[in-house]
Amino acid sequence: MPVREEDVEVSKTVRVAEELEIDKTTVQDTERVTDTVRKERVNVEEVGDVDVQGSTGFNNTTNR
Repeated sequence: MPVREEDVEVSKTVRVAEELEIDKTTVQDTERVTDTVRKERVNVEEVGDVDVQGSTGFNNTTNR
């Protein structure tokens, strides 16, 4: 009596189940905000040949 064996072969097939459509909408928003400023600082950086005048009331810093 001959002995036989069986092999199982499994394969998968790719198919499209669903399709999605994606869009982007460009939105531009402008918002005006008003409030009282408590403190204001000005930092002046002197780079190159710069002549800063009117330094009363300002804190001039030099970064080179």
